[in-house]
Amino acid sequence: MNKTIQDEGVNMTSADIKCGYCEEGKNSLAVTWCPECAHALCDFCEKKHDEHTCFCVNHELFLCNACIQDTHKSCDDVKPIPEVIKNSKHSIAKEAVKQCLNDVITNLNNIKRDRDDNIKMFNQQKKEILKEFTTFREEVVKKLNDTENKLIGDIDYHVEEQTKEIKTFLMKIDEQIADTKQRLRDVDLMTSFGSDFQTFLGIKEVEKYVHKEEFQLQSLFDNNQLDEICIKFNVNKQLQSDMTDITQVCEIFLQTNPTKVRIFRKDKRQMQTPISSKESHLGLAQKFEIEEGSRNRSIRGCSFLPNGKFVFTDHNSQSLIIHDSNGSFQYSIEGQGRVFDVAAIDNKYVAVTSGSEDVINLYNIESQEVVKTTKTNGPCYGITHKSGALFYCVEGKGIETMALSDNIISEFYKEALPWGMYITIVDDKICFVNHDSDIIKLLDSSSKVCWTFHYKHFLCDPRGVTSDNHGLIYLIGYTTNNVVSISMDNMECKQVLSMEDGLLNPTAIDFDVRRNSLMVVS
Repeated sequence: MNKTIQDEGVNMTSADIKCGYCEEGKNSLAVTWCPECAHALCDFCEKKHDEHTCFCVNHELFLCNACIQDTHKSCDDVKPIPEVIKNSKHSIAKEAVKQCLNDVITNLNNIKRDRDDNIKMFNQQKKEILKEFTTFREEVVKKLNDTENKLIGDIDYHVEEQTKEIKTFLMKIDEQIADTKQRLRDVDLMTSFGSDFQTFLGIKEVEKYVHKEEFQLQSLFDNNQLDEICIKFNVNKQLQSDMTDITQVCEIFLQTNPTKVRIFRKDKRQMQTPISSKESHLGLAQKFEIEEGSRNRSIRGCSFLPNGKFVFTDHNSQSLIIHDSNGSFQYSIEGQGRVFDVAAIDNKYVAVTSGSEDVINLYNIESQEVVKTTKTNGPCYGITHKSGALFYCVEGKGIETMALSDNIISEFYKEALPWGMYITIVDDKICFVNHDSDIIKLLDSSSKVCWTFHYKHFLCDPRGVTSDNHGLIYLIGYTTNNVVSISMDNMECKQVLSMEDGLLNPTAIDFDVRRNSLMVVS
């Protein structure tokens, strides 16, 4: 295992290097080098060095005596080599390694079959794409034909109208030409047959006429009545921009879906399905039972209060449940109406949607009563609050907003949403989940859809949604038993909690930006 100094390529003579663990004296010269210890050794120390080779079970490393005393002195499972290698040919470890190797072969064969199946899919996908494009092309051609017919009608109309106007104008011009020619003949007659006085007066009259005609001619220019009229073709700028390169109307792109390959893992003799290559786990800070000792709870909503307390809505008992910041149960508020989701306004007030009923109730949790009830435009479910405004999901209608100052309700986003939708605010944007279609949408402040997220194998049956102050959206998957984070900016997604963290059918989630804490009800 040792190497000579020369083998290591050190640009020194042997006289320059001293033994690092010399037992004969400080001036012993090194003749070899141990790569494991990273020390030079003299002849005597090399022999001693090789006599005390061991194996560290903790780190699965071979050790020399120097290593044992230096970097592995705290290891509690260092054994002599003979003890380690005893019965190696018949050990359980050998069988485990063989099994693992067979697992690797099985996994590789599964991957091969999966990739071959992927290749076979290409031809079918090609047929489907071309069929879809043919339908698209026929629709485009029909729309273009309809547009062309309308265009021809518009052109004919403008040609006819402008032709009428120009011809009417030309008739007036012809009348003026005839009148002017008559004036010209009158001048000749006056000079031939009239007296000097008559001629003088006549010429003055003609001068007035000429001045008037010249003025009218100039006015034609000044009033743009002689401008050339052109019939032009104006294409919608957005459409013209999109059609600059017709090849970009449709494009082929690659989309990756989660693999269906199931693999064996060494540490778990069970089938594992990869969900995402990007995973990030949160640390558990606190865990408690909601209203400890109670039974048959169905928590649909949760919210942090600014003071750190927790508020939950229980669908089964139609009550609000309040816990202290340390997780201990304080009290419940019942008999005030139906409850579904909850949004904290401050330490004293929370807004609660009623689910199947068309109202939002404002609770004073100190006096434990409803202090205001506002009628909504349909059954309301998920709710969130920011800067004095409530945003909530209305079944069959979409998203509405209500100002707490005057209770005025406005439509924010229109869509026939199912029951049980949840919503959150991310910076100045709105994110909501559709558990029926497993779709998550992000809207900007003008209600325009920024992006749509649909990854059913990764997040299925999303029930709750919240966000932090860094642009991350957190969602719970009821049937995938996980919590997923999605970046508002680039839709990068990560699984942050799973069944391995103890999640089972999670139903509610909220984020406390003051304490950087995520609450999940499972």
